[in-house]
Amino acid sequence: MTTFTVTNPKDSGLGSLRQVIAPSSINLKSQIGAGMLVVIDPSVEAPQMLANGVKSGAAVLMLDPKGDAIEQITKAFADRSYTSLHIISHGAPGTLYLGKTTLSLANLEGYASQFQKWGVRDILLYGCNLARGKAGAELVEKLHQWKITIACACVY
Repeated sequence: MTTFTVTNPKDSGLGSLRQVIAPSSINLKSQIGAGMLVVIDPSVEAPQMLANGVKSGAAVLMLDPKGDAIEQITKAFADRSYTSLHIISHGAPGTLYLGKTTLSLANLEGYASQFQKWGVRDILLYGCNLARGKAGAELVEKLHQWKITIACACVY
C-alpha cells in the first residue's frame, strides 16, 4: 500500500494534485485520463472548477448530495469499467463525507459488497484529515484488507 501525503492544502490546487498522483518520471499525457473515474462531492470548494480540470478521457461523477454516494459510484461502475477511482470530498480522521453519505469504520462493513463489485485497481481518496490518527489508519487498513489499494489519503 502506498500513501502520498499532501502537506500544504493552500498549494493543493488541481495541478498540485496531479503532481502528487503522478511523479515527474511518469508521462502525464499518456497516464492521466483513460480509465479514470473522478467523483466530486459538490460541497467541496469550487467543484465545477475541479470537474473542468479533469483530463480528457476521464469520466466525472458529480455526486447528488441527496442520494447515497456509494450507490451512485456503484451505478457508475455498472455502466463502465474503470482502472482508477479518485474521490474528492471533505473528511475527518477515519471519516469520508460524501454528500449525505458518511463513510467510516462504523458503517464500512455495510458497503463491502459494493466496493468489491467496483473491481478497480486503485482508489485515491482526497479528504482533509481522512488518514490522520488511529481512526484514519484503521480505515485505510480496513480498505486495504479488502484488496483495495489506497494510493492517496490526505492528512492535512
